[in-house]
Amino acid sequence: MNSISRFIGLTILGILLTGGLLSSFYLHSIEAALTVPPASRGVATAPNAPITSPPATAKTPGAITPTVQADILSQDTFRRADQLFWGTTSNGQRWGADATTRNVFSIAAKTGQVANGQGTFDATLGPIIADAEVECSVSMSKFNQSNIGAVLRWSDTNDWYKSLIDGKSLVVLKTLGGMATRLGAVPFTARPGVLYTLRFRIKGTTLSASVWQNGSAEPTNWMVTVTDNTFRNGYGGLRILLENGAVATVTSFKEIAVAAKS
Repeated sequence: MNSISRFIGLTILGILLTGGLLSSFYLHSIEAALTVPPASRGVATAPNAPITSPPATAKTPGAITPTVQADILSQDTFRRADQLFWGTTSNGQRWGADATTRNVFSIAAKTGQVANGQGTFDATLGPIIADAEVECSVSMSKFNQSNIGAVLRWSDTNDWYKSLIDGKSLVVLKTLGGMATRLGAVPFTARPGVLYTLRFRIKGTTLSASVWQNGSAEPTNWMVTVTDNTFRNGYGGLRILLENGAVATVTSFKEIAVAAKS
């Protein structure tokens, strides 16, 4: 009797573990797939795929204006000794989420790196806030199934807004309860190993994003602007999707508060 009970218990445990691994795998695959322009994706969608119809409203990108009150919430230049994890920033704050627990994060050659892993990884910094803007300088060694981007109003791994580059596009995504929605995108060619500056702002229900290669001029208008009212506040940070062998590099990160008139 004890042997039968033990067998049943081990069988149930195996099913639960397998289900959890498969769930994690599919979530990463969905986030990667949603960065591909709609025209290159098939029309049919798997019946149980956790993808929602976009509720956001695309807007004509407006001019980029500087914030009226540039209150710095968090920043990092990564110019410190090589170490495992990202640790303490240049202004004395501590990185959160995976940046303090997953050994794919390290400081190397005065840069923040995410490498030797596969899947999605989060790094958060600063306070919970509603209206904010992240500006970061990033590169990716390859873009086949990888992307790198900034997050705002991040509350956990399943709930956030993200602006990213995937080699072909600048994309704004939302994930609510693990269900990903592509809110907007424009074509943008990003080359492996090249540093780009990504700027992502949320003010009220308006999400705006731009990107440009380091050393070139910043666009005068936002490249993507959409509206969405799902999340009210959260953390700022970074979210990286790595394929096998890919290396993400971050040379600077800054989050500022967005004033009401900016």
